[in-house]
Amino acid sequence: MSYYSDKIKFLNDIFGSVTLKNSNEIIINSKKYEIIDDVIILNNYQKEIDLKKKEVINSFSNEWNEFNDLHTNHTKEFNDYFDIIDISILKDKVFADFGCGIGRWTKILNNYVEPKCNILIDYSDSIFQARNNLKNLTNSIFIKADIDKIKLKSDIFDFFICLGVLHHIPLGIKSSIRNIANSSNEGICYLYYDFENRGYIFKTIFKIANLLRSFLCNIKNKHLRKYINFLLVIFLYCPFIYLSKIAKIIGLNYTRIPLSYYINSDFNRLFQDSYDRFFTNIEHRFSKPKIEEYFKEFFDEIVFSNNEPYWHFVVKKHKN
Repeated sequence: MSYYSDKIKFLNDIFGSVTLKNSNEIIINSKKYEIIDDVIILNNYQKEIDLKKKEVINSFSNEWNEFNDLHTNHTKEFNDYFDIIDISILKDKVFADFGCGIGRWTKILNNYVEPKCNILIDYSDSIFQARNNLKNLTNSIFIKADIDKIKLKSDIFDFFICLGVLHHIPLGIKSSIRNIANSSNEGICYLYYDFENRGYIFKTIFKIANLLRSFLCNIKNKHLRKYINFLLVIFLYCPFIYLSKIAKIIGLNYTRIPLSYYINSDFNRLFQDSYDRFFTNIEHRFSKPKIEEYFKEFFDEIVFSNNEPYWHFVVKKHKN
């Protein structure tokens, strides 16, 4: 019996016409697709012709294969993302996680409230880690697909999240936003900010770090990456974090110090964040006005949180 045997209605709602042939094959709108380990394979990044995108996706496949555990730090970060949303509104709603990675945010959400259905979408092989991490959530659908190209029915998701994903797309984010907005009524996004609320010293430190990233991201040897990443955490992350702790103890505004957001994070979380920051070859940053320009074309309302991480925000379409 296929994992999706009791989920045909949800699949029809998402895609249109769906026929489940067996546990390894599904037909969606007259086109045949593979199912591997309960993951519906719409796109295979190994066949991607955009080499920059392929490199990014491959990098995240490797990253989430290495950092596939869920940590208590993730719960704190989840609460930060949802600081301007009442999570209880998602009970019995259809929820989508675009760029789900290992499924950490969906897993934590379901600890708080039970959506009617969870739809997890990722282009990288991390979607298989998500399936494993959510093996006890039987109301979940797993899709391996490029959000730049995915075609879904209109307004099928009551709520979505897309956290830390769009700023890694090589050729712009507009088509991805369009696809998300077409299928979703409301949701939370997180895009790297361009430091418009930071001072000269903070921006200078970032420019130096970004130059380092542009060099390190070209290193392909996994063992060398891990070794360098360890040094980055010890000699870059830890000094700033200890400085933040000292500033906090003596009553200074420690939030102006780089990396102070991770003041209570454990070493594993720092290790993963450093890897993500320095070994990903594409990283775009956005100001508030630029985010508004992109999203207000497709959503009626956008509300920014005043809290870190910057910028995370809620977007919403007004029902006619």
